Amino acid sequence: MIDSNIFLFYICIFMILLLILLILIYLNVNNRKKNRELENQIQDYQRFTLHLQEDYAEICQFRHDFKGMVSSIHMAIVKEDISELKRIYREVFQVGRDLTQLNRFSYFNIFYIHNFEIQGLLIEAINLAEKIGVDIRIEILEAIPFIPIASFDLIRLFSNLLNNAVQAASSSQKKKVIVSFYHLGESVIFFLGNSYKKREMDLKRIIKERMTTKGKGHGNGLIIINKVLEKYPSIHYGMRTTESDFYQEFTFKISEYKGEKHENYCI
Repeated sequence: MIDSNIFLFYICIFMILLLILLILIYLNVNNRKKNRELENQIQDYQRFTLHLQEDYAEICQFRHDFKGMVSSIHMAIVKEDISELKRIYREVFQVGRDLTQLNRFSYFNIFYIHNFEIQGLLIEAINLAEKIGVDIRIEILEAIPFIPIASFDLIRLFSNLLNNAVQAASSSQKKKVIVSFYHLGESVIFFLGNSYKKREMDLKRIIKERMTTKGKGHGNGLIIINKVLEKYPSIHYGMRTTESDFYQEFTFKISEYKGEKHENYCI
């Protein structure tokens, strides 16, 4: 009887150890899967933004060639050569018209941002806004240095911020979103504003509790944002609201960026 109890005891220990081992294997596989998905997502963003940069370079080339085109037009006009004017229109201006019809022609200033993750998330937000009828404006007037935050946290932060803003604006009357980046000394300032459906809000509770400008049941994104902010205490965060608009401002402390400048800017 004693031997039987000892045997059952060892069986229980073995089963517990086996269960722990299976849990550890599951967690390891799950973490690897998440990391692969995150890496694939980052690579997709990089490929997409690089593709847009190639389109932008083509537009820059068209701009640089414009002086030669004007000279050719001038000579054709002086000679009153209508056939030459028609040829220039067919072979050159048609190309220019096609270039100006690029879907994201108005958003190439996102390439002033050095973080590929933010570039990709802005493109994603632009696509979502256009799809659901929200007017989104991007204001980036200068090169924005690299923001030294882990890619995973950067994606979680900006993905939730931009998605919340676009979704909240879609249910409002104005349907407006504004995104701005500024480089000020040793800081990068990120400003985000969106219209929202009018309701009473307690500004102090909006981050600490499950509260959001998107409505009941949609506050998890803001909790994720709060966790990221707690992880990086150097990030300064502020917010304010009006009767129909919600504004957020983030200040990221950075060291002087020594990386290479973008070579594809049109000057």
